[in-house]
Amino acid sequence: MTKPGRLIRAVAVLAAGAAVLAACAGLPTSGPVNPGVPADEVADAPFLYYPGGPAVGATPEQIVSGFVEAATSPAEGWTTAREFLTSAFAADWEPDAHVTIDVPSARAYDAARLEDEGIVEVSVEPVATVDERGVYRVSDTTQTQLAFELEQREDGEWRISRAPAGIVLDRDVFPDVYHDYTLQYYDPTWSYLVPDVRWYPAETSESRIAAELLRGPSPYVAGGVKTAFPRGTQLAAAGVVVDGSTGADITLTQDAASAEGAQTSRMRAQIAASLASFGVLSVRLHAGGGDLTAEAHVPTSTRPDSRALVLGDTGYDEGFGFLDAGGSIDDLSSFGNVADEIGDATSISLSSDRTALILQGEDGVVSRRTTDGGAPLDQRDNLIEPTLDPQGFPWSVPEDAPGELVAYTQDYQPLPIDNAFDGAQRVLAMQVSPDGARMAALISTESGTWAVAIPVIRDTDGTPTALGEPVGVTALDGAGIDVAWLDDSSIGIVARDSAGIEVVQQQIGGPATRMSAESDTTGISAGSQQTVARLLSDGGTMYVRRGSTWQAAATGIDVLGTQLGSPRD
Repeated sequence: MTKPGRLIRAVAVLAAGAAVLAACAGLPTSGPVNPGVPADEVADAPFLYYPGGPAVGATPEQIVSGFVEAATSPAEGWTTAREFLTSAFAADWEPDAHVTIDVPSARAYDAARLEDEGIVEVSVEPVATVDERGVYRVSDTTQTQLAFELEQREDGEWRISRAPAGIVLDRDVFPDVYHDYTLQYYDPTWSYLVPDVRWYPAETSESRIAAELLRGPSPYVAGGVKTAFPRGTQLAAAGVVVDGSTGADITLTQDAASAEGAQTSRMRAQIAASLASFGVLSVRLHAGGGDLTAEAHVPTSTRPDSRALVLGDTGYDEGFGFLDAGGSIDDLSSFGNVADEIGDATSISLSSDRTALILQGEDGVVSRRTTDGGAPLDQRDNLIEPTLDPQGFPWSVPEDAPGELVAYTQDYQPLPIDNAFDGAQRVLAMQVSPDGARMAALISTESGTWAVAIPVIRDTDGTPTALGEPVGVTALDGAGIDVAWLDDSSIGIVARDSAGIEVVQQQIGGPATRMSAESDTTGISAGSQQTVARLLSDGGTMYVRRGSTWQAAATGIDVLGTQLGSPRD
């Protein structure tokens, strides 16, 4: 992230979406800028709601309103909500088939069609949806009309006989009723675990998570990941049985019985990581009447050095390296032979083994520099800041030519990337994820400026060949400036709207937290365990998040670099 920064302004086109309950699987092509759902921290113990059942003599509008409110309690299969339904419909209703997350203040109930059609309509303003697989998607509709058919029983009481699939939850209640669960898959080289965030009712069981893992990945990662489990493997009737401590016995169908050696090791690591939020630390796999045993497999960590990677003069020290407390810089002396090139850089990415740098100079040229030398990679016009992936491939693209995305081999040969940034008119910023399986990008489209997550498709040796379908994770109501991965499952975004600079902490496959920042903020990078992100201003001040405010942590910073993990032992 460079101090000067090129600010590309884009005008968001607001268009009314179709009144449908389900959101698009990929990048929305029209629709408004929605603020998303606040990403409140979920407590270990679920917050429980106790809505009441239907009152005697309730009007049709009150029955529909009570039913919507009763969705806040999934206890015993949404028993309270089913009390608002006819006996026949209560048996067929599938509450977890779909969730519409809405703005509660925008709800409106209309009984104009009641007399002729027995229908009460509810108008909602959706901000997101969750499908039956737990996949969270940002909504691209402004208003949605939901029709509820009612019948009057012989005792005069009204009940709902037909309703749209699923439930409606207001965005403030959603994080209490539904929790995020992280399913884990592998990158194509079997080196990294790749998170796939899903949302299920707070009291979801270990067996459901295991079953969903075996069903396969969501659109956020599909095509960029693989599973260790043999094709067709499902959870057997015995399911997941957790013992009294931190272990679990998992019984799989016969399809898994053929696994052995490294495959079994990966299977165990994959499913154990997916159940970690339940306190499961180890698993025992069973299939075909026998045990599946193997040595432990430890995936590669993506955690970088907790210190900021900087180029600058802090007043206490100057140079390129890791910023220590007090302002001193732990110099990366192994790159002394390319000190001049580093000094002229406006963007720097450091490989995980700390033997290679990807630089962009003041002239816009992208180059690869190593401890042995290096050479230019890309000299095309109007290049945005490049990105380096953990497999060692640099990526570069002109801002106004999204389809001309190129990755480069270790011997500086270009690799054209198929299906690059499908639907984008311009690419404003991009960064490959720490596991190399996804690309985060800020793109300009016909419907405005979007932050998107895109699967990275690779050969089995890790060579990138294409990008998958972009999935919109949040819309921006102004110009996108910078994007960075803050951890394995969330990105940080810097954008400028009419009110000034906005910083967005966006979960991939989940809600966002939005906050303001200094008006001259131009860059963002991952933080440490103490602060989720670091910002860089045009004046060279580095900020970190402390509580509810951004506080200056260093001055004189020219470049806030990007790290790709840490050296392996």
